Amino acid sequence: MSRNDDTTADAGATWTDAEWLSIEEMARVCCMSTDWILRRIEDEVIDVHWQDGRRLLSSRMVWRVRRIAEIERQFDADPHLAALVTDLIEEVHDLRRHLALRDERP
Repeated sequence: MSRNDDTTADAGATWTDAEWLSIEEMARVCCMSTDWILRRIEDEVIDVHWQDGRRLLSSRMVWRVRRIAEIERQFDADPHLAALVTDLIEEVHDLRRHLALRDERP
C-alpha cells in the first residue's frame, strides 16, 4: 500500500527511497507517538522493512503516514479506512500525472 514515487518532500528536505527511518525517527518527523506508528504497523496500514533485526520505514512513507494520521484525526476514521482513502488519493495523483504526461506528448 505504499506510494510508488521515489522521493518525498518534507519541510524543504527531499529523501530518496534509499533512506530508511527508524520507528522513532518516523514518529518524530510525523509528530506522532511511537505507539501510534507501531499500532499502524501491526494493523498492516504502514509497510515496514526488516534489516539486521530492526524495523525500518522507507523515507517515502512520511507523506503516507502524515496523510493517514490527518484523515484519522479529521474524520475520526478507522486506520484501515484512512489507509484506503490515502491509497485512493495516491491513485488519483498518479492518474493525473499520467494524463498530464500524455497531454504533453505531440
